[in-house]
Amino acid sequence: MRLSLAGFFILVFFLPEDLLGQKKWSIDSLLNKELNLVPVPSLVISPEVGVMYGLFIDYYYKTTPEEDTTTRPSLSFIDFQYSTRKQLNAELFMSAYTPYERYYVFLRAGYFDELERYWGNTTPTLGNEDYLTIRYKRFQAFGRFSKNLGERRFAGLGYQYNRFFSSDIEETPFTEFIPSGTNSTIIGLGPVFTIDRRDNQFSPKRGMYLDLYSYSMFDLKANSFAYQIFNADFRKYREVKKHVLAAQLLVQSSAGEVPVMEKFRLGGPQVMRGLFKGQFRDDHLWALQGEYRYERWPLIKVAGFGSIGNTSPTFSGLLSQKIVAGYGAGLRLRLNKSKQVYGAFDYARTSLGTDGFYMKLGDAF
Repeated sequence: MRLSLAGFFILVFFLPEDLLGQKKWSIDSLLNKELNLVPVPSLVISPEVGVMYGLFIDYYYKTTPEEDTTTRPSLSFIDFQYSTRKQLNAELFMSAYTPYERYYVFLRAGYFDELERYWGNTTPTLGNEDYLTIRYKRFQAFGRFSKNLGERRFAGLGYQYNRFFSSDIEETPFTEFIPSGTNSTIIGLGPVFTIDRRDNQFSPKRGMYLDLYSYSMFDLKANSFAYQIFNADFRKYREVKKHVLAAQLLVQSSAGEVPVMEKFRLGGPQVMRGLFKGQFRDDHLWALQGEYRYERWPLIKVAGFGSIGNTSPTFSGLLSQKIVAGYGAGLRLRLNKSKQVYGAFDYARTSLGTDGFYMKLGDAF
């Protein structure tokens, strides 16, 4: 996600409550109010986009009255963003719990004009500075509708649509690594099962999360079945006073002929920070990461994190490929207490010597 500048503008003019001693002027008092449908400027910094700026129309809400504790907050937004690397994002997002969490509805769709680096697949992977640059356009839509089976266990149907087109590879000396099939149109459908017992979907402190899905993917150009994908995402959170421990295990696997732009990617602001997203990509992926967060001051948390993982052309090869490791530290600035919204600032390095600085909204997982 992204970091709203609105919180920083307010922070410039108002100090925390315990310093001023006047609740009406505290940032907590200002930012603990109900968040309505409002346009806000945004800023994202990461190695993949450089600096991305734009406008978001955000809406944090509950589908039941605030006094109801059985329904967690939901989020919807529309965004328009442009980066210093001439990347364009126009996107619609919704993650919503219906009243009393009887159902969960997720939707994400948009148009993207993107720039991506390509090092090849798992083997061989070029050096850190030896890569192709691919510019392409993409239409994307994915989502799910699931029913609460009780005890926050959700089962339902999910879908995914990706169309990559107008791909162009910039002039490069690494002609032997130029991939084929960078233009593709794929649609998938399949069952989803989720156990979501997190206290908050934006910045969890307690609980666990397990998400499983398997989609059958169809090639719309060839009008035939293309491949199968499977995803398992397990997360666990534990809070002890002001200390939070978080862990995530992610396993992704596919069977069949997967287009190069559809292969699983390691790296980026969510999985393996410090590694450029897509430096390792293939038909199978695993990653294990952990993070420690401590509320050092009323508005600020400090964080330390680490991760390991790799990709492979075969599932069995995941255990024999060289493991990539990442580590780093950062700060979390609280922008809204009632919704537990934080701005994140992270610096990370990897065992390959790569690094990255990230500024965005929300935790990595």
